[in-house]
Formats: sequence, structure tokens, C-alpha cells
Amino acid sequence: ARQVLRGASFQVPHCMSAPGDTSGVPNGMAPTDRAPSSFTSPSRNGHAKSRLEPMQNRVDKVRAMEEGVRVTQRASAETLGAVLDAAKAERAHLRLKRMAAFDSHDYDPADNDLEEEALRQRTRKDYKSANRWRWGLSVMIGVVMGFVAFTVDGLIDKLNAFKYGAVTGLIDGGMSDFAVWVTFVGISGTLAGVAGGMCSYVEPLAAGSGIPEMKTYLNGVHLKGLLRLRTVVAKLGGIAFSISAGLIAGKEGPFVHGGGLVGGGLSAFGSHSLGFSFPKLNHFRNDADKRDFIAIGTATGVAVAFGAPIGGCLFAVEEGASFYSNTMLWRGFLATCMGVLTIHWLDQLDFDAKDFARAKFGTHRDFGLYTDDEANYSRVFWWYFWEVPLFAGLGALGGLCGALFVKLNVRITSLRQKFVPVTHRRKRHLEVVFVAVVTASVMFLLLRHSPCAKIPGNLLTTSDTAGNAVGSPSRLDLGDAAQTPFEYGAEDGNAIREKFFRRLYCPEGEYSLYGQLFFTPLAKSLKLLVHLGEVGEGAAEVASGERTFMFGMDALFLYFFVMYGLMVWTYGVGAPTGLFVPSLAVGAALGQIFGRGVAAFVNAIDPSIQIDLHTYAVLGAAASLGGATRMTISITVLVMETTGSMQLVIPLMLVIFFAKAVGDKFSLGIYDTHIKIRGAPWLVEHEQTGPVFDKLQVNEVMADRLVTLKPVSAVSDIVQALCETTHGAFPVTPVAPRVPGEPFELHGTITRGVLLKLLHHRVGFMWGPFGDDDSYHRNEGSFHAGPEGLHRGCVEGLHRGGVHSDELSSIGGDANSPTGESQSKAFVGKSVSSADLDLSGSGAGSGERYSPSSTAQRKSKLFESASERSELLETLKQIPFKPPPIAELVKRLTPEELRASINIAPFMQRHPFIVHADARLSRAYRLFRTMGLRHMYITPEKPMVVGVVTRKDLSGENAALTLGERAADSAREYLMDDANPFHDGVSSNKDADDEHGPNSLFRDKSGNNHDLPFLPYYPGNVDTEDLGSVEMQTQVVGGGALPEGSARRRGR
Repeated sequence: ARQVLRGASFQVPHCMSAPGDTSGVPNGMAPTDRAPSSFTSPSRNGHAKSRLEPMQNRVDKVRAMEEGVRVTQRASAETLGAVLDAAKAERAHLRLKRMAAFDSHDYDPADNDLEEEALRQRTRKDYKSANRWRWGLSVMIGVVMGFVAFTVDGLIDKLNAFKYGAVTGLIDGGMSDFAVWVTFVGISGTLAGVAGGMCSYVEPLAAGSGIPEMKTYLNGVHLKGLLRLRTVVAKLGGIAFSISAGLIAGKEGPFVHGGGLVGGGLSAFGSHSLGFSFPKLNHFRNDADKRDFIAIGTATGVAVAFGAPIGGCLFAVEEGASFYSNTMLWRGFLATCMGVLTIHWLDQLDFDAKDFARAKFGTHRDFGLYTDDEANYSRVFWWYFWEVPLFAGLGALGGLCGALFVKLNVRITSLRQKFVPVTHRRKRHLEVVFVAVVTASVMFLLLRHSPCAKIPGNLLTTSDTAGNAVGSPSRLDLGDAAQTPFEYGAEDGNAIREKFFRRLYCPEGEYSLYGQLFFTPLAKSLKLLVHLGEVGEGAAEVASGERTFMFGMDALFLYFFVMYGLMVWTYGVGAPTGLFVPSLAVGAALGQIFGRGVAAFVNAIDPSIQIDLHTYAVLGAAASLGGATRMTISITVLVMETTGSMQLVIPLMLVIFFAKAVGDKFSLGIYDTHIKIRGAPWLVEHEQTGPVFDKLQVNEVMADRLVTLKPVSAVSDIVQALCETTHGAFPVTPVAPRVPGEPFELHGTITRGVLLKLLHHRVGFMWGPFGDDDSYHRNEGSFHAGPEGLHRGCVEGLHRGGVHSDELSSIGGDANSPTGESQSKAFVGKSVSSADLDLSGSGAGSGERYSPSSTAQRKSKLFESASERSELLETLKQIPFKPPPIAELVKRLTPEELRASINIAPFMQRHPFIVHADARLSRAYRLFRTMGLRHMYITPEKPMVVGVVTRKDLSGENAALTLGERAADSAREYLMDDANPFHDGVSSNKDADDEHGPNSLFRDKSGNNHDLPFLPYYPGNVDTEDLGSVEMQTQVVGGGALPEGSARRRGR
């Protein structure tokens, strides 16, 4: 690379190999997403690169503070929120250094000249097509995730059946304990080895829950490899083996990650990994649209994991998406509906596909043991008003358990990072196997030493229950499964005994009490804790006093502490693991214990009052999950949808509220905690930022050493800027600032990705003087030709009708002149219109061979037709194909190409967001976070103003009328021309009349007609002139509107 650059008489830069290099960056901040800082090219600004003091000096200043001064500053309101301890300063310093390794997304829509030209030419058909694809993609995401969930669930069921079936067979066959233990541990360890291998050797980002990563990504932080095809394979394939191995893990987190992968992949209509894309289906290849479809995918992932479509939608709104919109919610609503509908359809087909028409749907809960008809939830869940304070106490207890879980998991994660780092694949893989072996061994020990109890009498034979009436103490009357062969989830008495009351190591007629909870999949044990006893299993024993409760207190306490400890240890291991199901299971045990205590107290006062332990199990599960994650609305709906506890909506809300309130006093939620400790520059909502942002001004944190590019820059200058910095964008100005902080004209900004695309595809390369003989290169046929396309391009004439010669300056002389005065200032302050870009197609033929030496006498243009413009825009998009890094591109550039120049004006963002230098930092944060920006530029305290807009100026009616006036003014001369076909004033195109008629003022992007009457109603807000007439006062003469029409509308 250095030899290539030397061949171009260019000062060799050092191409950074790691995006996180922060050498020379002020304050140690990551330059990737800030206004480019700390680098000033000698070839452009004429002064040497400055070296700032290292950021460690900031920590030293805090450390050097005297204790007395520090105490004084702590008591001052001016420093509320400041870091005044050396230890905290050190941690903040390390986090800032870590942030330098992250890139960001830019959700600000592209606003360059090419995009503006394309938007001006966009027809109603284009808008309708994009809207139809938005809804169609939502349906596709739901259907695909339904198939994915069905496949993963089926694999989990098959693996669990194999493992528990093999071990149960050995127990029934009288094999030795050692043989049974070896088999159980061997199968669990092997399955865990597959899950861990997928994360250690296929894709490390597939490990863990995936929710912190998706939250970070949707917040605007790019995580490399998060949405790759191999990531989704490792994630969704690994979670089936993790759960089957017996790890204390759930599938919901990996399904959230998998849903995001499906949503992002389908919306791109292409794949970088597979190397294909559909050129025509390019509506959503931008960061903002991809973000929305990923959020829809995460909602669908939760929905299909739990069978809870509304809960999935609310999860995306509350926890997943940082940028919420109504349209995203509507499409997510459809996607979750289609996802759950698909998986229910597939489940029933798998259960009995021969008589599908007679199958009953809507009677099965994801966390239910029985169908809704069998369970009769209105008899299962109830509560008393006097229990409300007890529910609040249970919620507070769940919040404490959640906060303790977060604290302990952070300690374990720190030790894991020290002894089992992510970079050490073998150790990380072995840890997964070790955790699975220990978990299986603990479960086997509890199974082997489990006490036994008699199987409920009404489960011994189905005939015993024939005479039981509904509502009697023993109301189990499920009958024979043959009576309901087409209902998925229906059970009979024999099936309940065989599934939930297994003998294992107990004598005939008894079942294993600990085996019921520990020797079973985690999700099944959760169902037992919540629902066992709903249909009257063991009711006769309870009524006779032979047995009081379904679970003993010893089993509940063992389950709570064992599962809680294993959950803390397992979360964060190098395998796909979710948190929802483990936290719900632990909470259900906690609720049972709490309910047993309440029942004992109430029984001592009034034995006639019955306490519903099912209610406390559901509330305990919600409290535990809320205390760990700090979610509220989505957990309430998820628990109700999955358990059928609609009667508990008020208690659930109270419990979850107190769980979050208490947990927030001690720590962040588990997902936010892992985002924080991993060092990602995650931006919370501005209401949660704290007082420190109100104490500072923007100019106190901004970077003032900016790397700038000229509107027409030498390729060598662009390469040097890309090599010597890792900045994500560069401001464009004809005259760079001479000293740090000096104001300069901001003509726009251009991102690193666009520059890399221009270099990779040789778009806009120019040779020779830029003036009357300016020369462009345009790839003939395809902009995807890469370096080879440069020598197949066509050079043609370009006549710029809108650019005057005094706006252009020659580019002759040395392109690397230190002063940069020889470079051009083309298009300074001027937007390239359709006339500038010349869509007419005039010019020479395209069959001539390109030669760089001949370009001084010839000219070309970037495109000559709408199809070529679309192809150029597609080439510059970062989705689905990313450009190669600059270290690779510089090796492919020839000396001739390095001596060329590029006019970057048509490709730069014309109107980046700005904020005043003396504005509060909280104001800048609110703008930055709300708009989803990647960088924001700072203006002087007193910028110049040319106008103002108000709410009514931004209304759809005003915009439509203004556009109509402009169209009328532009068409006046054409309509008066005798040669045009519309001179008689009658249009022959009905569609054109409909599109530009008065009704078009009330059409939205999708083409829906909302032609509503104007009926002024509010007396205090109606103009007196409007009370007598609602007709428009603007007069239209000769196809144009009189100026007083628009002036009156603007309130002038």
C-alpha cells in the first residue's frame, strides 16, 4: 500500500488497522461518530498535526484533588453529577476508550443532490409500491419466524425426549446409579458442547441472551457481525442444544435476536454473506428502515417464543426499539399476529393433520398444562382486596431478588472475563460443558435422594374419575383422550399421571417429589409450579387432610435456591441462553413459598378463607422477571397471555410496579447492566440522563480540531483522511479552518462509507482541469464493476446549464499542495439540480474505449437516465454490501487514480443537524437522541437567520399548496405554448388529473384519499373571515396562483 501511494508522489499515511485506535483524539473520545477531530492534513491546511495531552491527564486531575476541595465540590450544586473520585474517573476513562471501538448508524435520511433528484422524480406508484412492501414484509417476517419457532421447538422436544427417555429407561431397567449418572451427564455435556461450539467457533456474538445486543443495535450502535447469516444459524441452532442440555436458560432472548436477524435480512432483499441482492427491491436499504424491520422482528421473536402476540408488540415498544413510531407498531402488530398464527397452524398439523377442519384453536396457553376448557381459569385464579398490600410486598421481594441477581452476575461476569475471556475459544467452550455437567449432576443428586409420595387417587385409573361432578373436591373429569383427538394440548388422566407424576426411583404407586421439579425441562417445571392442581389432581387427598399442598416446602426452597444460583452462574456463559423462563420459574417458586406463608397465617385466623397458590405463583413469576429486567407493561401482558390469568391484571400491575421501583434503587436492569459494562455508547432517553447534562454547554464537550474535505478533493487527500483517521464523517468546506475552533462555511458532510464506495467503484473520478473541460468517469452498464469498470467506462460531454464559470476554479498543479489553493471550489453553496446532472442523455456515443490521458479534451457525466441514477444510488448504499476497508482499497488504486480528483458535492449530506455552541448539553443530547444522529455540528453563538417556520407551515395542506404553486408557475409557459398537446386546457390523461387534482391534497404517501370537509368548530380558534365561508380565497389565473394566496397562508 505504501509503495502504491509513493508512486503517486503522495505522503504515505499509516492506514489504521483497528477502528478503535484513538491516538491523537482529544479527551480520548471515539472519533468514529463525532465531528471529525484531532487530525489536520498538512496537504490541506498547511500546519502540522497537533498532539493533544493524553486523556489520562483528566484522571490525574481528579486524583490530584485535595480531599477538602473535593468535599466542598461535592456539596456544590454546580458539580452535581460530576466524577470527583479517582476510582470513578478511572472507570469512566476506560469506558470512553472502549467506546472508540464502536461505529454508529445514521438514522438521518440521506439528503444529497442525487437523493433529492430521485425524490423529485418519485411517482405515486413508487410510494404505493413501497407501502405495499412494508406490509408484505411484515407478513413475511411473521411467517418465517413461525416456521423458525416450530423447527426449534420441535428440535428441543426431540432432544429432550431422547435424553430423559434414555435415562428413564435405565432407571426402570434397574441399572446402577453410576451408569445412570454417566448417561445423564454424558448426554447433557455433549449437547452443551454442540451449543458452546457454535458460539466459540462459529460466531461469538451468538452467545448469551441477545437482548442487550439487539437493544444496543436498535439504539444506533453498530455491532459487527450481529446480523450475519452464520450468527442466526449459531443462535437459533445453539439454543435448541442449550435447553436440551439442561442449562438454566430459556429461548425467548435468542428468539428476540433471531427475529431481529430475520427482519433485517428480509428487508435488505439481499445478503452480504451469500453475495446476492435484488436490484429492483431496494426500498428499505437504509439504516432507518432496517432499524424498524429489526424492531418488528424482535417483537415477532417474543411473540412466537411465548405464543403472545400483544406481549411481543409491547416488548418491542418498551424494551427493544429506542425509536418508536405508530407505523412500526401497526406493522409489528400484523407480524406478531402472523407469527403466532403460523406456529399454531404448524403445531396442529404436527399433532393431527388428517382432520384439520375439526381442530379447536385458541384453547392452549404456552405456559399452560391443560387447555382453557379443562383448566377453567375463572375457577383457578382469584384474589381478595385485603391481599393488595401483600402483593406489593411480594413485588418488593421480587425487586430485591432481581437486584441481587444483577449484582452477583456482574461479579461472575468480571471473573469470567478475567479467567475465561471471549478471545480464548477453547476455555469458553469447556466452560459451557462444565456448567452443563455440574447442572446435570446437581439434578441427578436431587433426583436420587428425593422423597416419595403417593400418586393422587383420581389419577390411578381414568375410570375412577367417571363419577366426579364438576365442582366437587375431586373435579378431575378429563375422560379419555380418544374423545378429543383433534384438540392440541388436551390430556387425559393417564397422560397426566405418566407425564407429571413419574415413579422413577420410588416404589409402585408413588412418585418422586423432587424428580417432579428437577428431573424435567425447565419450562415444564414452571408450568407445574403455576398450574399443577388446576383440574383437581390430588384434590381428594387435600379434602381428606391426607395431603395439604401439591408441593412440599422443602421442594420449593430447594428449587428456589438451586435454580436461582444456577441462573446467576449460567447467564453470560458462552452459549445461547435466555433469561425469561429461568426468572419466571424461580419467581413461581418464590410465589408459592410466599403464598404458603400467607395461607398459614390466614388459616390460623379463619380456616374458611382459601388462599389461591396459583395466583401467588403467577405473581411471584412476574415479580421475579420484573425485578431482573425492569420491564413493566410487556411483562404484564406476557404473563396474562401465557398463563391465562386475565383475572390477575390489577395484582400483576401492582407486583411488577413495586418490583421495578425497589430494583431500581439498587441497580440497573440486567440488560442495561450488560450494555453498560460492555462499554457501548448507548444513549438512554433524555429524561434519564441526570443533572450533569444541565450543568454543561455544548462547547465544553465538543471537538474543535476537524478534518475537512473540499467539494472537489484529490483522491490522494481522501485516501489520506481515511487512512489516518477512523472518523465516520467529514465536513465539506472550500476553506479549512486554520486554527482549532475557527468557524468555517459548512457546505455539507460526507460519510466514510460513501467515500469508500466512491473509491471502490471509481465513481466521479476526474482528470485534467476542472472548468470548461471537466471530466468525469462513469462506469458503463454497471456501477458495480469495481476497479475493472474504470477502464470500461465511457467519457461523454456534459453541459452544465446552471453552473457559471466564475463558480469554478481550475484544479491544475500539484494535487498535494500544502495550501490547497489550486483545488477547485465547484458547486460551492449550490445544489445540483436535474439541469446540472443532465438527465436528457445528450452526448457522444458510448462505444469508445476509455483512456485517462484523453480526458483533458472530453467530458462525461455521472448518469444520463433515471435508470442509471437509480443504479448509482444503489451502488452507494451500504446495505447489503459493505465497502472494503481503506487498507484494502489503497492497494488497488493505481498512481493515475491517486492523482485524480472527485467532486463529492453531489454525494454529501447537504443539511446536517447543527446546534449552537452555547446551548445546554441537555438540548444537544435531546436532539441527537431523538433524531438518531451519528454526528452533529456546532455553530457559533450568533448564527445568521433567513426565516422561520411554525407548526402550520409544516402542515400537509401548506406543503401540498406550495408544491402546487411551484408546479403551476413552472408549467405556465409550457401551457401557453401552441405546440403542446394540452393547449386546449383539457387533459387526455385521467390518471394525471386524479393525481394532480384537488383531492391529491388529502392523499397520504400510500395513496389513500381522505377528502374531508373543512368545518371550523372551535370558536376561540377560528378566523372571523372563515366563519362566513369555507371556500379558498386564493385566485388562480392562467395556471398559477396569485402571490397573495401564499402570503395570506403564511400569515404575512
